[in-house]
Amino acid sequence: MAEQRVGLSQQTFVADDKFGDVIACLEARGWARVICGGDLAWRNLKQTDFESADADRYVNHLRHAQRLSHKATLAAALADASAEFYPRCYDLRLPAHARRFL
Repeated sequence: MAEQRVGLSQQTFVADDKFGDVIACLEARGWARVICGGDLAWRNLKQTDFESADADRYVNHLRHAQRLSHKATLAAALADASAEFYPRCYDLRLPAHARRFL
């Protein structure tokens, strides 16, 4: 990641390298990627440091709420609750979901 100077009004983000699509989309919209801090943190759940996150910082996970932070588990919870609408989702770690997806 290249070091860059960031203006005071420019939105900044931290992201794990594996989220290349997220990084590209944010940069295309004028966001600047930084090494630490930032207005947004897009991280793996295990690397998300909720203790040091500022109240005005956005994080792509909810603390103590993985069922809401992960699309597949949220969709499963909604389906189990007999919700009238929930997004179609496939957890490709599960063989039955992988077959339905293909």
